[in-house]
Amino acid sequence: RWVKAEIAQEFQEIIDDLIYKQLNQANQESLDFKKRNILPNPKNKILKQLSINKKKFYTVNTTLILLKIISQYINSIEKLPVLHTNILQYTVEILQVFNSKTCQLVLGAGAIEVAKLRTITCENLALAANCLQLVLDLIPILKSNLFEHFPNKKKILLDSSFERVIQLFTTHQNELFQKFVEIMQRLINVHCKDLQNKNNWKIKSSKPSDYMISIVEETKKLYKVLGSVLDKTTIQIIFSQVFAMFNTSLVDYFTKLRLKEIGKLRLYQDIEHLINSLGSLEGLKEVVKPLDVLKDFFKSQFKN
Repeated sequence: RWVKAEIAQEFQEIIDDLIYKQLNQANQESLDFKKRNILPNPKNKILKQLSINKKKFYTVNTTLILLKIISQYINSIEKLPVLHTNILQYTVEILQVFNSKTCQLVLGAGAIEVAKLRTITCENLALAANCLQLVLDLIPILKSNLFEHFPNKKKILLDSSFERVIQLFTTHQNELFQKFVEIMQRLINVHCKDLQNKNNWKIKSSKPSDYMISIVEETKKLYKVLGSVLDKTTIQIIFSQVFAMFNTSLVDYFTKLRLKEIGKLRLYQDIEHLINSLGSLEGLKEVVKPLDVLKDFFKSQFKN
């Protein structure tokens, strides 16, 4: 099932061990890191998140299996360095398989059949994006662990192989982010389909219109789901794309309106409600600023 995993301590130790080896090779404070991160934790501890260089990740069981396999590959190259090229190939291949299968299950909705999910939810999409970011953050550490086992003339192979993987994962992650934009686009279309009905704009009211209340509530629901899985920076990236779509779509809908004074007042109240409500969400104060385009549009379109 594509849900948050309960994480055995051994998986955090796999990551900590990889980081320890990376720091050791770089002649950094590897012993202090090992004391600080590995020794104090009880073996039977169950974690909610994995940590990579103080960055926290919720993950799924499939990612834990991937970590186990990769750690076995890294251990193999330490014992049989002559197989460095083969182990690099196996590592890259398993990462590519993980990426493609994740895409099939989540973006391709294969999990509906395989895992008997009723639908692919925003939380499923967020978890997939988080797992991809976990691997992206892990790749420089993997490269460092493999680096010393490659002769100088083959180090370029190490860089090019992982660069292809990074491109695949980044493209996939961007497609997941775009999926959130598409979801919100569909919701805007649903709530704005009757926007040109003249009766919507005839009655004076101090409250926002129903369509805008619904858009704000749907956006807050997405924010809550993403906040339960993703870090602040990733949430800001996603909402910057969502808000850019808001500008384009809402301007298209607003352009078709023919409003008198009461309608103009209500529309401006709607725009202010959108900006103020979403700007009050933690971490989105700066991200929401581009929505001021809607105010600029209103002034140019409706102000006498």
